[in-house]
Amino acid sequence: MDATRRALVSAPIVAALAWAATLCVSAANANVIASGAPADVAALQRALEWAPADAELHEHLGAALLKQGAGAMRELERAVLLRPTSPYAWASYAEARYQEGRTGTAFEEALLRAASLGPNEPEVQESVALYGLAVWNDVSPDTRETIGRMVAAGMKRDPSAMLRIASRRGRLEVACAHVDGVKSTPDLHRLCSSRETLE
Repeated sequence: MDATRRALVSAPIVAALAWAATLCVSAANANVIASGAPADVAALQRALEWAPADAELHEHLGAALLKQGAGAMRELERAVLLRPTSPYAWASYAEARYQEGRTGTAFEEALLRAASLGPNEPEVQESVALYGLAVWNDVSPDTRETIGRMVAAGMKRDPSAMLRIASRRGRLEVACAHVDGVKSTPDLHRLCSSRETLE
């Protein structure tokens, strides 16, 4: 068989193998997302060998590395570059920067992007509150206003969780400013009332 025939016969086989590999990577990615199980760092790294431009894989690998406490920044930078419309990627990127003590302009921008892209996403609300309230005095007034909006949205959804975050960060007053009109228990109102009496 001459070279031309071999190329004609092998081209569809190579294309089919590439398509099957893409399906496997997509299926693996979908399984990680759907299962909610902890991501296997090694499996995600192998998947990225097949699909190096897959933003979701970079995002999931970055999130998995964040849980391990190291090496997430590069993956999350790649994730926000490849898919700048993901509020989760921006929230994770902000978290990674916070963990590394890099809370300057890029950190603030990441918080703002996460908030603007995912204002109704519970995990994004909590992430912006958790890391935004931690640097409350160091960010611009516009950023504080955005963080406050995310806290307010979180208070409507789950006031107990948002009050815990605010209390942990020593910023209970930010959450308590939004306790009126929120479905909550008397304990929540009592917590905010006692805070006011201490001021």
